[in-house]
Amino acid sequence: MRHSKVEIVENINVGDRKILKYISIIAAILVILLFYFNQRNILIDKVNSIKNVHSIIYGLFAAIAVILIISILKNNYEIDRLFLMIIIPIGLIYTLLIPPGIVPDEWVHMHSALSLSSQIMQKETNGKVTMRVEEHELYSRQVSIPDNGYYDYVYNNVFSISENNEYVNIEVESVSLGQIFAYFPTAIGITIARLFNLGGVTTVYMGRLFNFVYYTIVTYFALKKIPFGKLLLFAITMLPMTCHQMFSLSYDAVLNATSFFCIAYGMFFVYQSDKVEKKDIVLYALAGLLLLTIKGSAYAFILVIPILAKYFNPNGYEIAKRTKIIIFIIVITCIVLLNFRSFISTGTTSSLGTVSGENLVPWSGTPSYTLSSLLTDIPGTIMLFINTFIEKGVWYINTAIGSELGWLNILMPTWIINVWIGLLIISSFSEKSNNEVFTYEHKLLYFLIAAAVILVVMLAMALAWTPAGYQWIEGVQGRYYIPIIYLLLIWLQNTKIYLHDKIVKIVTIIIPIMAMISIYNLIPLVL
Repeated sequence: MRHSKVEIVENINVGDRKILKYISIIAAILVILLFYFNQRNILIDKVNSIKNVHSIIYGLFAAIAVILIISILKNNYEIDRLFLMIIIPIGLIYTLLIPPGIVPDEWVHMHSALSLSSQIMQKETNGKVTMRVEEHELYSRQVSIPDNGYYDYVYNNVFSISENNEYVNIEVESVSLGQIFAYFPTAIGITIARLFNLGGVTTVYMGRLFNFVYYTIVTYFALKKIPFGKLLLFAITMLPMTCHQMFSLSYDAVLNATSFFCIAYGMFFVYQSDKVEKKDIVLYALAGLLLLTIKGSAYAFILVIPILAKYFNPNGYEIAKRTKIIIFIIVITCIVLLNFRSFISTGTTSSLGTVSGENLVPWSGTPSYTLSSLLTDIPGTIMLFINTFIEKGVWYINTAIGSELGWLNILMPTWIINVWIGLLIISSFSEKSNNEVFTYEHKLLYFLIAAAVILVVMLAMALAWTPAGYQWIEGVQGRYYIPIIYLLLIWLQNTKIYLHDKIVKIVTIIIPIMAMISIYNLIPLVL
């Protein structure tokens, strides 16, 4: 009889949970509907395609809400799993709200990816960027602030078949095939779309989709492998700026995901070396090579992390120590040589925008700083960097989070940015640090890696985008620092101030809710 009573109690509990789940889902959908109808008034003068997309976005909101409710009721707060489930609807929302060309520099990324695909298909001619007629129709619009007509054109052609597969040249030099590493997901997607004769807009969205798939898979494994600081990395993946780049043609999606991966696996080698398998080393090596090819290899300083690992050596500690020093020197030498090659190259423009053969700043038409001038005036160079931090430091932080999306013309509310800053800081204290493993020396190295990336990026833009004599460096944007936000904040983890497990679970749910709130505030800014 006692056993029967236990079964009855368990059945009641299961029944209660089901009722609670249904009530929670219904309540969440009702709240979403309330926001939907409250915001519907902004679409009065919009075309039907925009209204339809607005409804789709709220349907995706409902999907995210259901996922979060089920995770709460099942007491399942696995961050990597949660990321995988909610990133798909979030990505779809952002790629619909921010159409092709509206992500920073996406028109350049578009012609680069189309050119690389044309070269793969052996369609590139006359040494010029080659694209299909319908692709050129989209590319020729070149808008940075889309109007109703542009949205209507894009939305009505998201799923389309090409009626004209003729290839045409534009007056832009062909992209070097060496850039394929940064654009390989996009180029693959575009090539597949062309083989199936998909329309121009559909082809571009296919390129975006493959970039997003790469970002999602690689970031998922980063969240799965990183030994600690998962909540902080999760928060970074949900930032408005990160999200609005991940489903685009920009190689920043590849850069961000690869950086997250290399940080995660580098730390995995250091703190969980007993679990490392050969496949982990191979994957890390491939990701490291990719990181060395993107944006002048400035972010490759991240590859220094594994030198902290305690290499096993039967001949004694001194040899193991010397091995790490040798590895460190080799890695740093490769990074310095790769970046130096970018700084002194002439006649071409690297991913970081190295100076042209004429050594002129494109936007001003005047000479830029040169590497020799910066090295011969060290005090002046130091003041140049200090002035830049004073003048633009806060702006870098805000734009890294997403205060100015698109071509720096989609201005998110200040309170949204402040809340995200708070969530990043809180996430840094999500767990108690183990000072015997995560030592102060480790924290210092992570901070120095981040500082090295910041300085190299600034140096590159001083050479490429800043007129000589300027008091601060121009051209640097906060989004360039998304890959190293984790390294800048993880040192805050300590043994005295850390979050209770219940608070960690609450913050885990608040982060995706904040991502939805950010989107809600973004909708009237773009539609």
